[in-house]
Amino acid sequence: MTIRSPFHLDLSLPDLKSSQVEIFLLTLQEFLRACLSDPPRIYMDDDHPVCFALSELQLYKEYKSRVFENVNDALIFYIFHRLKFERQQKQIERIKILIEKKLNQLNEFIDQLSHFPDEQSERMNLQKRGELLLAHLNRIPAGTSQVEIPDLFDVQQNPILIPLDPTLSAQENAQRYFQKAREVSEKIRKRKEKVNIFNKQKNNRAFQRPDRTSARCQKSPAYRAPVNRIAHYAD
Repeated sequence: MTIRSPFHLDLSLPDLKSSQVEIFLLTLQEFLRACLSDPPRIYMDDDHPVCFALSELQLYKEYKSRVFENVNDALIFYIFHRLKFERQQKQIERIKILIEKKLNQLNEFIDQLSHFPDEQSERMNLQKRGELLLAHLNRIPAGTSQVEIPDLFDVQQNPILIPLDPTLSAQENAQRYFQKAREVSEKIRKRKEKVNIFNKQKNNRAFQRPDRTSARCQKSPAYRAPVNRIAHYAD
C-alpha cells in the first residue's frame, strides 16, 4: 500500500496528517476493489514462484505473472511450487557444503602431494651411493656393514660413509641402492599423477558451486520471506 500511496508509512499513525490518512484510505479502497474484480496471480522468475497476489502489483512488474481463475487454485499452485523450490534450494545448499568440503580436501591433498623435495633429494642420494660403490668396487671388502670412500661428486672429495648389507657383494649393494632410487622415483611419479588427477577434479565443472536461483529472484522480498508469508496482497 505504501507504493500505491504518494507517501511513505515509515512514520507512526499518530504522526500522519489527516490528508495522508484520507489518501491512504482511498488507496486501500481502490486496491480492495481491484482484489474483488481482478483475477489472482502469481509472479514467477522462470519456474520459481516469487509472489502471490490478489491483484496486479507494481512492485513485481518486472516478473512474468501467471493468472488463475480463483484464489484456491492460485494458492495451491503457489504453495506446492514454493515448497518444491525451497526443497531444491536446501538440496543445493547441502551440495554446496559437500563440494566446499571436497574442494578443501583436494586443496590439502594437492598441497601435501606437491611438496616432494625431500623424496627427490633421497632419490639422488641413493643413486649417488650406488654409483660411488661401483666406482670403488676394488676398495670394498666382502662382509663389511659399512664403508668409507671418497665422494667423487664432492669438489673436495670428502669421505662419505655408506651402510652396506654384509651378506651382499659390493656390486650387489650398489644395485640395491639403484633399486631403492628407482622405487623413490616411482613414488614421486605416482604422486605427480595424483596431483594432476586432483587438479582435474578441482577444475571439473561438477565441483563448481551450483546456484540455480537467479539474482533477481534472490533480491525479491518474497524470496527472502518465509513460506508461510504468502499473502503479499498489497504493494
